[in-house]
Amino acid sequence: MINNNELDDIDHLLRRALLRWETFQRFFKINEDEHLRNLSQTFSGKWSYIARALLAGHSENVYVALKELNGRIHQYCRYNDVTEEETRKQIAKLDKATTLSRLPQPSIVLARDVICTTDVRKLSILSFIGSIQPAWLDKSLIRKFELTSKEIIYFQTNIRPSDDFKLVSQHVCNTVDNKALELSGNAGQVFETERFICQQLIRPHDWNLVDDDQLCRDKNLKMNVESIRKGLSMFFPLIWRFENEKQAIVRVMKDGIYSCKILVESRDKDNETIREEFDYFVKWLRKCVSIQHLHSGISPQRLQKPDAEIEERIRLVADPGRTQVDLMQDVLYGSREIRMQVVAWIAVVEFDCKLEGGFIRDWIIDHRSSRPSNLDPKIWMTFNPKTGLPELDSNLVPADLDCYLPLDKYFDLEHFIDRMHPFKIKVKPFRQPWRYVLLFDEDAPTGPFIMDLIEPHIALTHDRIDFNVNNLYVKRGFTRELGQRIDLSEPPCSIQLDDIIDDIRKYQFRILRPIDEFMEERIVKMKRRGYKQIGEPFSIIPTPPSKYRMVSVELSSHSPEYKRIQEKFREKLSDYYIFSIEEIKNDEIQKAYEAMKCIIAHECPNSNSNEMKLFHGTRTRNINSLLENGFDDRYFNIEAHYADDPSKSHEYTSLDDDVQMMLYCKAIMGNIDVIKGELNGDKVKASASIGYHSSKGLPGPGLPAEYIVYRNTQIMPNLKITYKKRK
Repeated sequence: MINNNELDDIDHLLRRALLRWETFQRFFKINEDEHLRNLSQTFSGKWSYIARALLAGHSENVYVALKELNGRIHQYCRYNDVTEEETRKQIAKLDKATTLSRLPQPSIVLARDVICTTDVRKLSILSFIGSIQPAWLDKSLIRKFELTSKEIIYFQTNIRPSDDFKLVSQHVCNTVDNKALELSGNAGQVFETERFICQQLIRPHDWNLVDDDQLCRDKNLKMNVESIRKGLSMFFPLIWRFENEKQAIVRVMKDGIYSCKILVESRDKDNETIREEFDYFVKWLRKCVSIQHLHSGISPQRLQKPDAEIEERIRLVADPGRTQVDLMQDVLYGSREIRMQVVAWIAVVEFDCKLEGGFIRDWIIDHRSSRPSNLDPKIWMTFNPKTGLPELDSNLVPADLDCYLPLDKYFDLEHFIDRMHPFKIKVKPFRQPWRYVLLFDEDAPTGPFIMDLIEPHIALTHDRIDFNVNNLYVKRGFTRELGQRIDLSEPPCSIQLDDIIDDIRKYQFRILRPIDEFMEERIVKMKRRGYKQIGEPFSIIPTPPSKYRMVSVELSSHSPEYKRIQEKFREKLSDYYIFSIEEIKNDEIQKAYEAMKCIIAHECPNSNSNEMKLFHGTRTRNINSLLENGFDDRYFNIEAHYADDPSKSHEYTSLDDDVQMMLYCKAIMGNIDVIKGELNGDKVKASASIGYHSSKGLPGPGLPAEYIVYRNTQIMPNLKITYKKRK
């Protein structure tokens, strides 16, 4: 066919071009309208003839950019009457090979090929496409789209009577029922009318993130909103998501001295969704003691005692150097855990998520797995009747993947799901206002698993950790290292990375927050998996911003500490009841206290500092000063007296007040000098006797003992008890 020797090197390219030319000739000849076909083959330069020739025979392949209709960017919807057989072709995206995908997104396209892949992929692919003008769409069309009740009212009272609408829709019939608007007429004019309505439905909305009166009532909330004002970039992923998926403009701005204002330009229904997400954020914020900064925790580091097997499993999740071939082999021949590992790699490496929680504990560190006794994987998972979310059998280990979404980029869920297509991993997504829940491999013989993808602004409110063994995370590029969500290396915890690894291997855990209903369930779950609790529970409270010396958080009435104090009040102060108990965190006082604890421990037998918990009563007006500045060791008669009986400390409180307060303190008693009689008058010394660190007074049988410590760094307020007299 080609007899030029100089063209031999590109002979195969020319043959392919000729074959494509013949294909297009046949494609054009399909059109039944000979007049339009003949006009399209002339050199008139009138592209509308060519377009109409194509549209007359292939109008079912006309697609409109969803961006024009307040939908997702880079996606197209079919713009015609769709039969039931063609519903799979409704939503599509442009083939990456087409030149149009590299240009500004065209509003309307005509596709020669609409490629439908397996049901793993949601979208069809548009190939061999051309840009179309609305005026070229001559076919009649009926379009129906939903409106909210507010939008229907706004359309009827503001949009429909306007001159602009009448001009755009002069040849389009529009009717409204209870939930939808129907447009009928010429397809091009219907599109122009629908686009105009969608643009007009975008309206401004605004509200305060938190109302001023709430900020006045809640000190921690006020402190956290102040921190948010300094880091508004935490909302960028949310802003990008609504901009890309709903064409909504969201802005978060400082308002006044303490608050933030949310400004939104969107349809009413999208504004409701946006507001719901911010409301959920505020709910999490109320539970938060001190919102975390963008780079809190401990960056990934290597174990002091390197473990080759653990490091290899970290690499399989965090190494950007792994290839598609590596992943494909894992999926084809791997177990449920290996398939989870592949999904984790995609999330961590390709989407910059941070993997944390049980999968690291159970699989990466312990390399442990277990199955329910029932061998049928299809019944390992059920759906919660209240939430509709999938739930796995509690005997599955590892159960799920927990990830935090990235703070510095937009996370495209559909792109993430699309990445599962080459591995034939089916995904069913669920959305809550603060996270995605993804169900993988629902029908796979290896068994299902779940992934939580938590929004980054929500992740910053997760300022506390339940157990030390759940404190690890894996990050992209750190192929041998593990990070820690919360810094536990400082006293009183002094828990290092290697300590956590040892506890996981020994199936033991430490409780690091007060026990409430949620924690009780978590503890039962851990024990069911064979773990045992070690040591007394710690309560790790995050450090507040430098502007604040002290932070407090309410102690749950389910906490054993709360119940012990409540029982003492019933025994010793039965005429009073506890209204609330708050935990106290003052970083400066705690550091000084922990340092003194070490000093005194060296001076005591068996290095036992003899720490006790004692009550301290004082005037209500003094409470805040003590919490922020600590005790003053110059006042022995007022501030240095403590008791293990709340009735004794009650004598020093503001007895005339309706609401009274006392402190429950941690005290380093060291070697105690026991003195018979009350600690007053000559028996009160200016300092501890030689060889002692504190004094204990025994006034007599049946009377409560009193204690004195002589240095302010020996005592630290731990709890603030608010109580009232029974009526």
